[in-house]
Amino acid sequence: MSSTLYFRAVPKDLPPASSASSLKHLLGPKLWGGNWSSAYGLENTATATADLIPYLEGIRDAGNEEMREDADDLIAALKEHGEVDLWIGG
Repeated sequence: MSSTLYFRAVPKDLPPASSASSLKHLLGPKLWGGNWSSAYGLENTATATADLIPYLEGIRDAGNEEMREDADDLIAALKEHGEVDLWIGG
């Protein structure tokens, strides 16, 4: 089963969820720890703040085109809304 990393601004009534599937394997361990593969579904949401931006900038600078686009989208959401919820779904 294929899965992706989703994010949406906090509070949840703001823009609908977006995906950043290219970042799943990089952000999973950082947000959920060593057993991040069990962080599947909305009940396992992690909230990221602007503190994550430098890490995302590093990914953007070193990643491929898809990673750059996904990192830019997530950085923009963090800058605009301050916090985003992230979760893994399929």
